[in-house]
Amino acid sequence: MAGHWLWRGIATVIAISFLVNAVQMIATPAGWYESVPGVPGTGPLNTHFVIDIGLAYLVSATALAYAAARPAEAFLFTAFSAAWPTLHGLFHVVEWLEHGLPHDSEILATEFFGTMVLPAIAIALALTARPTLRALRT
Repeated sequence: MAGHWLWRGIATVIAISFLVNAVQMIATPAGWYESVPGVPGTGPLNTHFVIDIGLAYLVSATALAYAAARPAEAFLFTAFSAAWPTLHGLFHVVEWLEHGLPHDSEILATEFFGTMVLPAIAIALALTARPTLRALRT
């Protein structure tokens, strides 16, 4: 895989990002709820729901970190790690189509980066990892 060290570095940074978000959601759901722009506007705090989402981010972080550590298995684990965040981002797109873009630029930037950019990069990592998987078969 060309740029192997760069691929691993990007995967590691995104895995850490997912992990930090997961830990905050699991350890301090109310703190996470209050600190992320736009989240309080989605309705009252439901700590069970925040922790559930944090657990999903934890699984994604773990799979992506594993892919960075084990490049021979990168495609499968990177694709797995991107699945939930990608679906989550698509759900935000559907909400934007139904209700319009957030009017607050900080909320828009947070949603765009957190729910769309990071999953898109994870998908790109999975697609660029595919040659590694093929190389194992030869």
